[in-house]
Amino acid sequence: LYILVAAVCGVGLIWYWKSHASLHSALQQVLQLQKEHSLLLNQQFRSVETDLRQLSQAMMELNQMEQQRPLSASQPQDFHDAELYELQQRLNEGSTQISALQKHLQWVSQQDALQKYGSGKIRVQLELEFPRQHHLKEDSTKDKTPVLILEMAPLEKMPHSVYLFLEMVRLGLYDGCSFILNALHVIKAAPLPYDGSSAAAKIRQFASHNLEGGVAFKEYSPDFPHAAYTIGFAADESPSFYINTQDNSDVHIGEPCFAKIVSGIEVVKRMEQAPTRNGIWFRQRIGIKRAVIL
Repeated sequence: LYILVAAVCGVGLIWYWKSHASLHSALQQVLQLQKEHSLLLNQQFRSVETDLRQLSQAMMELNQMEQQRPLSASQPQDFHDAELYELQQRLNEGSTQISALQKHLQWVSQQDALQKYGSGKIRVQLELEFPRQHHLKEDSTKDKTPVLILEMAPLEKMPHSVYLFLEMVRLGLYDGCSFILNALHVIKAAPLPYDGSSAAAKIRQFASHNLEGGVAFKEYSPDFPHAAYTIGFAADESPSFYINTQDNSDVHIGEPCFAKIVSGIEVVKRMEQAPTRNGIWFRQRIGIKRAVIL
């Protein structure tokens, strides 16, 4: 009987270890497939982003050609009409292609974001560093680590902008950057170091991941406007972003707005009171010590 029990137990253990090994193997295969899928989506994202920029540039050049082309008296009007029609057709085709590329880029961005960051609320923490001599009277935040908590816009509303920001945070690219100005009711952050280190080196970090150009197009959703204490991407083809310190919905309509501040309004108010030169540039940059996805 003992021999039989031992035999049964032995078979059970063998079956358990085989099952465990099979399960582990299957799990590794799933993880590998997810990794490959994420890599493929990233490649698609970069490819579409490049195509979109090139097509946008081509359309701008065609528009300039149409506006600057002189009307030659030596050629008949019919010739110019035909040429203008052909040019307009190319512009229309380019516009259609851009619209298709934008939609595909949004889809790729959303899929990769879902793979990496999930479908729920996504938050990012910015840990700031103020200049040492910048202490306000009756400042309740001066003895605390100044922190901003940003909640991303829903992925279905702003997939490209949210994904791009999260990728730059994940890669640590915003670590060491700074808020550089306070003007026109926005506080702007740029890829410029606050600690005196090389600005060129910081730009190269973004460039090494092909992220120095910011968003590929001006993604916008009327369902997520530039209300007070929301975050938008600067319209200067860079990774710069800004905090709306008041409702700028009408002023910045059409520009990407991709997050809102859910904690740290008192820190923003402290930033607003930081000394500036000419009412624009901070006398000393306010550092982004670290940015992390929560």
